[in-house]
Amino acid sequence: MSGHTLSVLLPETVESHWADLRAMLAPGMEHSNGEFDVDDILTMVHSQRVFVATYKEDDKINLAIVFEILNYPKKCVLYVLAMGGAGFDRLMKFCWDALTELAMLVGASAIRGAVRPSMERYCRRVAPDAGRIYTILERGV
Repeated sequence: MSGHTLSVLLPETVESHWADLRAMLAPGMEHSNGEFDVDDILTMVHSQRVFVATYKEDDKINLAIVFEILNYPKKCVLYVLAMGGAGFDRLMKFCWDALTELAMLVGASAIRGAVRPSMERYCRRVAPDAGRIYTILERGV
């Protein structure tokens, strides 16, 4: 579809668009299990721990994807920490191939994210070859 682009933003660009990006990402923070809040994302972007990609449709940012690159000895993974935006379902259908290209560009052999059961069902619709690899357990100390 014409007019659709996925771009990784420089930290200063994230800063200049932060009000809009924050509004897109904030609703998902209730599912972050206390690992970070929406304003921590900006701090992590400035320290280059995470990156923000935006999906634009006709020059309007409609989707924000926060990710980090995990380099293991035998595998590199593009790990999605947070996503948010308007028209998420429709946009992800256009965005998935571009996100895959981005993963390959950074040397990743997989895209990964920890998701709730409802998001797992959704992801299987837009990426039917995605499969469960872990069940994550946590015990507070």
